[in-house]
Amino acid sequence: MSLFNKISLKTVFLSGFMLSMFIEVCQLIFNLGLFEWDDMLHNSLGCLIGGMIAQITLRKIKGEDNDD
Repeated sequence: MSLFNKISLKTVFLSGFMLSMFIEVCQLIFNLGLFEWDDMLHNSLGCLIGGMIAQITLRKIKGEDNDD
């Protein structure tokens, strides 16, 4: 079983949120760019959607390999 199959979508979402929050806080501290809450939400949702697409794609690839 690959590592990706062991990672839940909740973990993907929270990891995306934490990374985005780190970047936003750095922008706030160093006065670079804009600190925006919605950026954190949008980036986290993007991670979640990407995780879903990756899971679906991996399932389809595994399903095609089993048909041979």
